[in-house]
Amino acid sequence: MSEWQVDGYLEIAKQRYAQVGVDLTWDYPVVCDPPAGVNLTDGFLVRTNTDTRSLAPEAKAAIAGLGTVGNTGDIHLIYVNEVKIGLDLRPGSSVADYWYDESEEGYLCNVFMGTGYPDVGEGYAIAHELGHLLTDDDHSPLPWQLMYHRIRLEGPTASRRFVNSEETSIKDNSHVQK
Repeated sequence: MSEWQVDGYLEIAKQRYAQVGVDLTWDYPVVCDPPAGVNLTDGFLVRTNTDTRSLAPEAKAAIAGLGTVGNTGDIHLIYVNEVKIGLDLRPGSSVADYWYDESEEGYLCNVFMGTGYPDVGEGYAIAHELGHLLTDDDHSPLPWQLMYHRIRLEGPTASRRFVNSEETSIKDNSHVQK
């Protein structure tokens, strides 16, 4: 994944947040080698299974090496080759407070994105994963919502909108400057 590709995906995510009056900003993307404890030869393990509430050691190593453990005042977007939750491959995964045990508090506010998911629209996937952090909530029940569990890009029910309750939660989040 190149810096300009990530920058382009972030521009798409920025458009999703503009619809609720939030200006998404970021530092210029930087390509880094995987830190110690991260082995991407078999994908990147975020959690050992789908229902666990703790991070896998590999995810903790990535956050320690590339993010800021203990500082939830910033958000890091970390691209890896494949995001794995147990045996499942996912376009992305966010380390959001609503999901993780209290023991994981120092690792919150990080997002892992996999490369090569054009069918879900990578800019929309970034907006979706950031949505978990900023709303501190799970998936929405309706397919036209951006926070629906499977992003849809085509047709009148495309997943492109936040609903009013999500907008309120996003604007109330400490990461959003007023």
